[in-house]
Amino acid sequence: MGASTDRNIVKLLADIVADARRDLPVRQAAVTALTHSKQGSSLLIGMARGKRLPADVTPLAASLLHNASQRDIRDEAAQVFPAPVGKGSEKLPSLRKLVSMKGNAAHGKEVFVSATCVTCHLVNGQGTSYGPELSEIGAKLPKETIYTSILYPSAGISMGFEGWIISTKDGDDLDGMIASETADEIVLRRAGGINTAIKKSEIKEKRAMKISIMPENLQQQMTPQDLVDLVEYLSGLKKATATK
Repeated sequence: MGASTDRNIVKLLADIVADARRDLPVRQAAVTALTHSKQGSSLLIGMARGKRLPADVTPLAASLLHNASQRDIRDEAAQVFPAPVGKGSEKLPSLRKLVSMKGNAAHGKEVFVSATCVTCHLVNGQGTSYGPELSEIGAKLPKETIYTSILYPSAGISMGFEGWIISTKDGDDLDGMIASETADEIVLRRAGGINTAIKKSEIKEKRAMKISIMPENLQQQMTPQDLVDLVEYLSGLKKATATK
């Protein structure tokens, strides 16, 4: 459907994107389909300009449109969606350029630590079990997807790592992932890998987060070369090794 130039098909996909009653994966698939054609890409940009593009699909649209094959679409997207910048507000190269750049994996490992990635991720038994384990991430994702995950963390949230906000009757707002749930309580895994048990009788509201639990703009702690080195390190993690 995404390759279709039929205006009715494009409108149908746009209607799906804007329909909050539909599941997020369905609307994300419609966004992806729209970016397969220039007409659909232009429509998404128009929706964003008119404040009609839902916030929970905006990161995905931004990541796809910033890297569209058509130069004019990329230029329009840059005007509507703020492009990621590096340390000191330095403009980052395009995704295609980043993928082609040579990285230093040894320095990338240092960046992984200094950028506090270890506070949420495990690599070969070291780090914190909060976000997805990355011990074999290089065997699972190509470099392009790893870059996208860092620059646009809310563009694709891994199943099982969806964020939630729980408001208690005492006025606290707790955010994290649901580690377990029984008839009486919810255990919320919070940043740093800390589990917090909450009695359901104490819960005022539970709502899904519309963005990733992974912080936005992590790349602002890095120069473009730091980012390239980090991805070089991550892409080399292909088999877990025992720690000594």
